[in-house]
Amino acid sequence: CDNLESVVIPNSVAGIGDHSLDCKKLSNIEVSSNNERYSSIDGVLFDKNATKLIRYPVGKTDSAYVVPDTVKTVCAFAFDSCKSLTTVMFSNGVTNIGNYAFIRCENLLCVFLLETIIDINENAFDYSNSFVICGCEDTYVEQYAKDNKIEFYIVFDSVDQNGNNFWENVTVDIDGSYEAYVVMGTITNNEISENNTPIFAIY
Repeated sequence: CDNLESVVIPNSVAGIGDHSLDCKKLSNIEVSSNNERYSSIDGVLFDKNATKLIRYPVGKTDSAYVVPDTVKTVCAFAFDSCKSLTTVMFSNGVTNIGNYAFIRCENLLCVFLLETIIDINENAFDYSNSFVICGCEDTYVEQYAKDNKIEFYIVFDSVDQNGNNFWENVTVDIDGSYEAYVVMGTITNNEISENNTPIFAIY
């Protein structure tokens, strides 16, 4: 399927193997609304209730991705070989990152992980080049980074009105040549209005 760029999963499909959608030009996965097992958001494959992120398309060209706040689990091989991604931000609620979830993400620079995460498979980032993990101090995520010799940045200790940690006005220097800048807000006509939507960029 070297030239497959888009796929529609009909309502009759009840199972999808780990590597069934490993097509290097695939940039969009759509799912029939009548399918009882799967769904898609912005071309990314999820289970029906979007609590599991199953497959981010290999050929999707976005450099940054925010995991939806409904997601609890990032499945095995979910981001396998996604070479365009430089930054991934996890929303509050994600608790588990599966086996080889980010394997062969060669251009990955920064992964933002919130303190809700309690389990990351030791092979989750195999064969991904040098990158940093950004997150909360004194958490499972920080210990995971230390145990796996991944550079860790403490990027915030802010708390919102509901008592939840959130990304706010964060600047992270990566390898001296890249910065990730994160704020909470909405960009309209190049101006930022404050709310609880994460905005970030690598430049």
